[in-house]
Amino acid sequence: HTYYISSSSGSDSNTAALAQSKSTPWAHLPGMASCTGSCSSYKAVAGDRFILKGCDTWTAANFPITWSWSGTGSSGIYVGVDKTWYNAAACSSAWNRPVFTAGGAAISGTYNVFWRMASGTDYVTIDNIEWTGQYWSGNPNYGDLEAITFQGTNYNTFTNNYIHGWTHASSGASDAYTAILGDTNAPHCEQCTFEYNLIEDADGTNGGDSGEATYGLGGMIAYNVIHDTSNGILLNGAAVVHDNYVYNINQSFDSGSHENGLETNDQDGPDYIYNNVFANL
Repeated sequence: HTYYISSSSGSDSNTAALAQSKSTPWAHLPGMASCTGSCSSYKAVAGDRFILKGCDTWTAANFPITWSWSGTGSSGIYVGVDKTWYNAAACSSAWNRPVFTAGGAAISGTYNVFWRMASGTDYVTIDNIEWTGQYWSGNPNYGDLEAITFQGTNYNTFTNNYIHGWTHASSGASDAYTAILGDTNAPHCEQCTFEYNLIEDADGTNGGDSGEATYGLGGMIAYNVIHDTSNGILLNGAAVVHDNYVYNINQSFDSGSHENGLETNDQDGPDYIYNNVFANL
């Protein structure tokens, strides 16, 4: 089934049947920390689609999303958009992405993360969301600070997303923040697809002196634009990396360490890297 999600017009008390209509959506996506009522009790199944209303905003109290449901190879789960459905009060002229924002603060809880995929969660597509406003200080542990983590997962797709506007305190590790986190251990998301995403921090602290676009990934990494970070693409698994535009890799604020346009620590191989542009590194 297709379920509709709107922070501006939804209610989690609507039944699952009602949430299949744009006129009676849920207020939250199943798995959100703030999801209650029928939304909270619903368990996604293969073939489900969850449509987030364009231009609606979900703030820090709604996160993290803890996602533990898989699709199948022939019937995946889709979380994304219908470009005919949007909040006209928030974007009156045309559709724009739904927004996840931390509002310039750390997301509360164990993990400063918008979306945490449970290990073994496969065949999920996440499409056309804006992710912004995360903040950190100090040096968080690996896996504790990112927009989304795919550790221990495979066969997932992350496409058309816009990740930007993270900020940090004056001390800590510049590469602590990772927009898309994979796994330093197998399966490295080697059957995953990451394409047509925009990841940049020109609007962050000092115009992008921190963070990395990807870490610990394999899979298909293509047609992404990455700029104004202190690190670009870091691979740990067999990957095909092509037609990406990576530029303005800046000196990191923690004494200028670990700046890369692309780094491969691939433990499996082979990697195929072609038709990319790296500039102003």
